Amino acid sequence: MNLTKDFVAARHVLSSPIKKIVVPLDVAYKLKTPENFKVELANSTVGIYLWSHLQRWRWRSLLLKGRLSFPVWDLVTAVAQVNPEIVTLKKGTGHLFGNGLFLCDVGGNRASYHRKEKAILSVEIDIVVDINVEEIWELFFKMLQIP
Repeated sequence: MNLTKDFVAARHVLSSPIKKIVVPLDVAYKLKTPENFKVELANSTVGIYLWSHLQRWRWRSLLLKGRLSFPVWDLVTAVAQVNPEIVTLKKGTGHLFGNGLFLCDVGGNRASYHRKEKAILSVEIDIVVDINVEEIWELFFKMLQIP
């Protein structure tokens, strides 16, 4: 979720008792659509449907970034929930500040000038620190084959 765009919703989600998994952008950017994306999607009815609705994202990526591939951030979070062995998780604390900034401590290490005492909310979270890109795509395409 984009914490700065919907701060009220972010605060509600972060203060809820559900398990929270955070995927930092540098990790999420690793999961870009692969070269064989269209071919793999064409192997299933769901994949064909997805392909037909992904065109605007491909054009957006091409116009803004100069490439047809784009990161699939939500897939990292979904995989972390259902197949956590494909990702590397570390326990940490997330600190939400009044301006929507959300900083994560991993193992107590903070690389920030923001004082966590000024956070309006601090919560225990799991942080995805690494992913197995090939296994995630393999699992995704395999799941598309299930009727």
